[in-house]
Formats: sequence, C-alpha cells, structure tokens
Amino acid sequence: MDHPENTHKDTSLVSKPTLGFIKDATAFPMFFVMICLVLWFDDLNEYRGTIVAGLALAFFIDGSFTLQPRLHCTPFGFNEESGFLIAIYIVGFTFVCSALVYHLYVSGHTY
Repeated sequence: MDHPENTHKDTSLVSKPTLGFIKDATAFPMFFVMICLVLWFDDLNEYRGTIVAGLALAFFIDGSFTLQPRLHCTPFGFNEESGFLIAIYIVGFTFVCSALVYHLYVSGHTY
C-alpha cells in the first residue's frame, strides 16, 4: 500500500509557472525567430546589430539564471524576481525590435 505522501500529485507547476519555465518557454521562439532571420537575410553583415542584439538578449537572460539558480524555481507573481525578468524582456525586445525595424524600413532596403 502506498503512503498518502506518494499518491499526492503536485500540480503547482501547472497552476503557478516558475520563472525558469517562462524563460525556457520564451527561449525557443526567440531562437527560432533569430534562425529565421539569419536564413531570410541575404547579406548578414547589414543585420549584424539585430542578430547580435537578439543573441545578447538570450545570453543575458540565460546568464542571469545561471548566476542566480534560485530563479528557476521561483514562482511567477508579484515579486522582485518576476519584475526583473519582465524588465529584461521589455528592454531586450524593444531593443531587438527597434533594430529590426530600423534595418527593414529606415535604412531604405527593399526586398
């Protein structure tokens, strides 16, 4: 017979995602978009800044979780760690998107 502790299913990851899960769930689409951009552009030298910005964003986010391992298990919510992650995403995505918009529309390239 199983002990009551062994029969209990922990659903806390489903009801409250952790910062580590959110980071990993957003890393896949970010890398997918960067790979698509690399494959889409004919001359990568013109878009070096955008590609480097995307890779730097991914490097900084993953590096933050490597230096602070407790972030992986921290539940997402109204806490300092969640605000830190949200701030990184807002600043990073704004930077990457603005670099991409500049290269696509402001620099005068046609495709």
